Amino acid sequence: MYYIFCFLPFLMIFNCSDKKEPIQVSKFRLIGEQQLDVATTFQGTQVGGISGIDMNPDGTFYLLSDDGSEINPARFYTAELNYDASIFSSINLKTVVSLKTPAGNNYPSYNDYFGSSTTINYTDPESIRYDPFTGTLLYASEGSDLNINIAPVQPFIHQIDLQGTFIKEIPTPSQFRYVRPPNTTGLITNATFESMCLIPNSDDLWVAIEAPLLQDGPRATFSQGGSPIRIARVNWKTNTQVAQYAYIPEKNPKNPIPANGSSNNGVCEVLSIDENRLLVLERAFSAGYPTATGNTIRIYEVDFSGATDVSNVTSLVNASYKPLVKTLVLDFSNIGIRDTDNIETFAWGKTLPNGNRTMVFVTDNNFSATQIFKFYVFEITNL
Repeated sequence: MYYIFCFLPFLMIFNCSDKKEPIQVSKFRLIGEQQLDVATTFQGTQVGGISGIDMNPDGTFYLLSDDGSEINPARFYTAELNYDASIFSSINLKTVVSLKTPAGNNYPSYNDYFGSSTTINYTDPESIRYDPFTGTLLYASEGSDLNINIAPVQPFIHQIDLQGTFIKEIPTPSQFRYVRPPNTTGLITNATFESMCLIPNSDDLWVAIEAPLLQDGPRATFSQGGSPIRIARVNWKTNTQVAQYAYIPEKNPKNPIPANGSSNNGVCEVLSIDENRLLVLERAFSAGYPTATGNTIRIYEVDFSGATDVSNVTSLVNASYKPLVKTLVLDFSNIGIRDTDNIETFAWGKTLPNGNRTMVFVTDNNFSATQIFKFYVFEITNL
């Protein structure tokens, strides 16, 4: 077993339906890990690319694939993760559910999107959350700006039922859009809605973009720290933005190979602690490293109290504002786990008989034979 001590005095966590005192978290204990073969199939689909995970209180996990209908129709899986305080024994896939367009159809394929000369529905699923009050799911799509022959497919958040049927679209901030031309403002391609979560005891959600808006400055690399990334609070019942904040990502700690190779760092997932605090997953990648060694995965706690609402700030370059205060709580580089690959998502898991919460992390293997497809379960314990 591994014990991972947080870098803050304590972390307060509670479930939106829990009336008990908040749990004081002092360390993470690795219960276990399960690795799936990258060639795993289920009900005629290839399983992989898991970029979103969340749990229904009944114990069902929802696993969102980021396959934009390139291999199989865009989809999520339901699964059972079998673990207790001493062992993580297995993962059982239960069902596969296709995501539906507002018209009720499967999403068109990746090739159809790139071959289209007219506007087309397309999805690049990245984050999924279960709402216990409505019994529905919300999922976020990055959209795409890669087909220059048609208007950009803007990122979105959809509410769907458990059968994947579209219920409604959640309006998101107007800044979170692809802009053409001249591509000097708006979103960076393939660096948009990676992150989304519901906020306990409210009708609000957090949605974060992976990288800064073009007008907010350059991305984090090995040679420089990152420009601010925007995190928005949206009331998804009234369809209004509540606030928007600036989050500063860390510099990538690994020099790419060769030195002029690719490196970046961004926000890949967010997870609510309570109404005012959030866990943020930063995923840094540097090219040129062997399998499962080019990524750096770090979890930060952020506190929104005192941060400036930047909703009406057009560009954060040279602007006056207070960014979110962040504290490192977990660095996968320091906990002795081998083969930590491209972890892109995490969620609260079930509560153990001793009352401690659990947390589940998943890697996105990008459907690549050279990457790792793995689940990790941690117990959040007290000293």
